[in-house]
Amino acid sequence: MDFLSRSRYIDEAPRPTSGGKSFAFRHEIKLGREPSNILFIRSSYPAYRSDITENLPFWEWRRHSFKDGSKFRTFMCSRGNDRSQDCYACDLQFNQNDPRLGIRNVRYWSVIDLDWYYINRYNERVKPASRAEERQFEADGLERVFGKAGYLELGKAHNTNLLDIFEQTSNMCVGCLDYDNFDSHGRVEIVSYVCPHCGHFHDTAENTDKSRDQWRAFGHAPVNCAGCGVKDFPKGEIACNQCSTPRRAEIFDLVYPLVKNGSGKDTSVNIAFGQNVQFIDDYVLPSGNTLLNGVNKDGSLDFNDGINEIYEKIYFQELFKEQLDPEFSKSIIG
Repeated sequence: MDFLSRSRYIDEAPRPTSGGKSFAFRHEIKLGREPSNILFIRSSYPAYRSDITENLPFWEWRRHSFKDGSKFRTFMCSRGNDRSQDCYACDLQFNQNDPRLGIRNVRYWSVIDLDWYYINRYNERVKPASRAEERQFEADGLERVFGKAGYLELGKAHNTNLLDIFEQTSNMCVGCLDYDNFDSHGRVEIVSYVCPHCGHFHDTAENTDKSRDQWRAFGHAPVNCAGCGVKDFPKGEIACNQCSTPRRAEIFDLVYPLVKNGSGKDTSVNIAFGQNVQFIDDYVLPSGNTLLNGVNKDGSLDFNDGINEIYEKIYFQELFKEQLDPEFSKSIIG
């Protein structure tokens, strides 16, 4: 779970609204008050910031907002983190101080929503907005399928909520599964922080003078090593309160029942009240099968009931290619 430290280190930004003539928004999985059982697809993307050298499980990019009277649109910045590229919106905003434009960084996660969908005439998986629409879908003979691959689009507050959830679930020990005498998972704790390059001990839980909150946050920013001099994120060494072979649960091992609570700008992403995350080999599909069928020889996961067919990393630059075209912003702004 080292990506958590790097993710928290990166400046985040509020969530935008999709707009323009791109149809990428059709792939968005939107969270609401009703729980969505979300499976995160194992993915890896280069970090947006150049000082983060390791890949992260989400894709990040800059996104413009444009408001002119009642007209409001958001769209990808065609320049992004490559300043050699052209961006009409950036030129207006930064060179001409155009007040109609704003910019923010957004995170995109590849996920599967474990729910029922219908396949429409465009071969897209759509969820009925009401019971009446569901009956119409059935009357039209649309095929009913389980699961939809798409993306979560998150800005500052919501991405922080998600990282908080991940940090809690990463304390679950998978190593306990190797023992027959344990009925539940143990809890993983960091017992020391060491340099990932030379192994020098930065601090230990037994001797630290840090508060509990300071101890947990110590790995969230790079520090200079007194042993080798390299500045990098400290590596947390772990122990389990139950077994001797501790392994953290990864986000890809679990199904998260997520909701978005609140209204307007005052919203947050949370675990649904009264529900718990489940390991993928415990999660039961409507068919009665467990979500995970097994592990393939190459280490990839084998899922039941058609989930294998849609379990695939999203290539966001391809998905948003229309918006990343420098001409796109001109068509929006005029």
